[in-house]
Amino acid sequence: MTSRAHIAEVLREGEALTLTVNGECMMPTLCPGSCITAQKANKYLPGDVLVFTTSHDSMLVHRLLGTLPGERLLCKADREPRPDALLPITRVVGRVIEIEGQPLRTQATKRLTCCLAFAWHLTRLATAKLVPRKTV
Repeated sequence: MTSRAHIAEVLREGEALTLTVNGECMMPTLCPGSCITAQKANKYLPGDVLVFTTSHDSMLVHRLLGTLPGERLLCKADREPRPDALLPITRVVGRVIEIEGQPLRTQATKRLTCCLAFAWHLTRLATAKLVPRKTV
């Protein structure tokens, strides 16, 4: 059996690796049991589907919304309304390049949607910090 640490190391070294999806958070793009191929990239763009490690020694596959200063990424599962906590780029181990042997090409409209979602989440974050909360 291959450990998550070994998988992450193989991907970080630039080799492509085939993994099996477990979970429904990226449906309909990725379904449970789908075989995906991931590979490290020099640059990640909004809309890319990333594989990354979590602080709980697991791996997740979520979509990149955008990048903040300090190489922090904002990612989100396709089926979730809210984004993940900010992710250091050092946790990214690769980008999904194939699903079931077919190349994954992110359409321009999906990239634009991710950029708009990124701007919306940043606006909400900034507004929450600027507007004092009402106390009862």
